[in-house]
Amino acid sequence: MYYPRLEIDFATVPRAQSDVVLAATDRLQQRIQQTVGDGARLTIQGRTARLEGTATSARAAELAAILASFEPGIDRVDNQLRVPPPR
Repeated sequence: MYYPRLEIDFATVPRAQSDVVLAATDRLQQRIQQTVGDGARLTIQGRTARLEGTATSARAAELAAILASFEPGIDRVDNQLRVPPPR
């Protein structure tokens, strides 16, 4: 039986924990802005993600919180996104 050869490349793995947090924050910030709009801000404090700013709708704010909750290393999401009243 043929077993495929496993190769591990450690050059692409961030070495410091702060590098991992920064990469996750940037990636998640981009995804949240695509979902909610440019008015949203993300901060990560320990294992808690905090969403602040404005969302285009209540559903978009809910989706942003769900996205943040699926991020590895995030245990809690503090969703402070506001939805402006309809005009």
